[in-house]
Amino acid sequence: MQASLGLYFSDGPPRLNPLLLRLTKQHIDIPPGEPRYVVTDSFALDADVDVYTVQPYAHHLAKEVKSFGTLPDGTRKWLIYIREWDFDWQGVFRYARPEFLPAGTTIIIEYTYDNSAANPHNPQRPPRRVTYGQRTTDEMAELWLQVVPRNPSDGPRLARESAWAAAGKSTGWYLSNM
Repeated sequence: MQASLGLYFSDGPPRLNPLLLRLTKQHIDIPPGEPRYVVTDSFALDADVDVYTVQPYAHHLAKEVKSFGTLPDGTRKWLIYIREWDFDWQGVFRYARPEFLPAGTTIIIEYTYDNSAANPHNPQRPPRRVTYGQRTTDEMAELWLQVVPRNPSDGPRLARESAWAAAGKSTGWYLSNM
């Protein structure tokens, strides 16, 4: 088998400039036997965006993975809702058509974990305390959204705000675990 590489060139600049928004919760501390441990995070949009992809990330204890936008008028727009999470479902989910979220929308994640012996996906027998971490026996609550701002000039600011929000949560976690 021989590898190949395809390169595609354009006569002009890209038409769309996507960026990634990251929501994360790193203060996770799930007691052994806890059948319903919930974590949330949110990010407020101050620009109109189209959402092209959603990428949830969690490990074996996750049961439910939810993300939605609360629009400025108070209505809820679902971005993803997985009622029975499976570790093998980590990946990028692409919308058939981009989902519009107006400025003033708050994006919310809500992940529910089951650290009980009744959870067939629990790798710990008997269940043990589980905290945030990179190992699959730890847990994570991450959601990445690929968005394109309707106004291209909003992109750099929106990317910076999202990066600062996620970095602040990461720094807080690392400082509290030193």
